[in-house]
Amino acid sequence: LLESEATSSVESDGGFILSRFGYDLSRAQSISVPLSPGSVDPTLLLVISGQTFTYSLNDDNLVLQNGGTGTSDQLNSSETSVSDVSFLRLEGGEGGKDVVQMSFTLTSEVTQRSGKDVTTFQTTAGIR
Repeated sequence: LLESEATSSVESDGGFILSRFGYDLSRAQSISVPLSPGSVDPTLLLVISGQTFTYSLNDDNLVLQNGGTGTSDQLNSSETSVSDVSFLRLEGGEGGKDVVQMSFTLTSEVTQRSGKDVTTFQTTAGIR
């Protein structure tokens, strides 16, 4: 890969993960883990349409498991690795809706002249 491709893989993976997280939270009925406001967990458990969806780190990959179908999807590409995943449950905003802050770091698998591209992403999303 070229240096620009290494950077873009971190950016595109980060963008995809942030979008998926926001989408899943917007359609969730409840958050099982983290349990209460102020608690932080490396795993996020959501209930969507009666099914449990789990975000977790597995061998430097962020994996989304669907408890209803038993399927697992890796959310980052093979060109990046994921670390420092955390989910912070916050006090609900107006109407008491549950809110979660997600933070994670992506590292390119390609070493550039300046080293590996390492970027930390953070976003907050809530149940609608």
